Amino acid sequence: MGQQLLSVAKQFLSSPASAANGVLPVGNHRLRFRETPAQRALRVDRIFSAGDERGFPGRFFSVAGQSWRGHVEASELMSPDVQSAWKLSGVPVLMYHGIRSQADKEEPRDKYCLDENRFVSQLDRCSRAALPVVSLKHNWRSAQDAANAVVATFDDGSASDFDVAFPRLLERGYSADFFVNSSTVGKPGYVSWEQLKEMDRAGMSVQSHGSEHVPLTLLSGRALREQLLRGRTEIQDRLGSEVEFISVPFGFLNSRVLDAALEIGFTAVCDSVSWPARMGSRVIHRIAVERGTSERAFEALVLRSAAPFIGRNLRRTMLHIPKQIP
Repeated sequence: MGQQLLSVAKQFLSSPASAANGVLPVGNHRLRFRETPAQRALRVDRIFSAGDERGFPGRFFSVAGQSWRGHVEASELMSPDVQSAWKLSGVPVLMYHGIRSQADKEEPRDKYCLDENRFVSQLDRCSRAALPVVSLKHNWRSAQDAANAVVATFDDGSASDFDVAFPRLLERGYSADFFVNSSTVGKPGYVSWEQLKEMDRAGMSVQSHGSEHVPLTLLSGRALREQLLRGRTEIQDRLGSEVEFISVPFGFLNSRVLDAALEIGFTAVCDSVSWPARMGSRVIHRIAVERGTSERAFEALVLRSAAPFIGRNLRRTMLHIPKQIP
């Protein structure tokens, strides 16, 4: 993924269509970029979301200087004429974590919790762009069917999946994948088995998020297999539908977890790397949709414009660069 990002970034930032008169150091690489008008210039506070860098242990760069503004938008990295010329291959797989209903007046503290109005607006934007919202389960093996579509996924199995997301998708004829932890189903704040059965009958896809919401990469071999197997088996037994996909909690994935999941019978594993997914791949990259994701940024992401993906991944890479302080 890192080499792919650098390859795309080199082509994108050193495009012959622009005059290369600046250099951006990324690790051992030096990427050239063109000068932009002041109103389009990339600012460091758009690379980092203010406060996010404090969540990482150790000594890391902190360059956010303003209040939280969300991820980099396409217009912050390049002009519209260049944006339209740089589109990535693959399918945008969106990752949601809960929708706050219009009736809920309490301000959410979780940055991943979207307002219902924003979620509806995003669905309508996909519709206007002639991009139907589909599920992995019904489209993953047919690249042609999903070539001009957007995949929607929901993690954690929160109550809003049934109360808010499900009816909004259903009324538009859309489908989605809902990844649940089997151990939390039926608990306060989460969907019930009866609700999941109704969603399944209506054409939604119910998939696994593991038995419990734990980092799978930290488990022993035996505990890992138990989490994977128990989460998959219970959903299949309760709903009578095959569970083909698992989304790993916290986005933590390594080769050991991937191999174990495939051995148990999963078709593919979903991570949280912000990049368009390749249909039929064993690892499915997903794009986190946050409360601060603007409508403009959302549209650029579902249209697979290169800029926001490069911006997100450069930010992610920079957050993991330790300070070289003696």
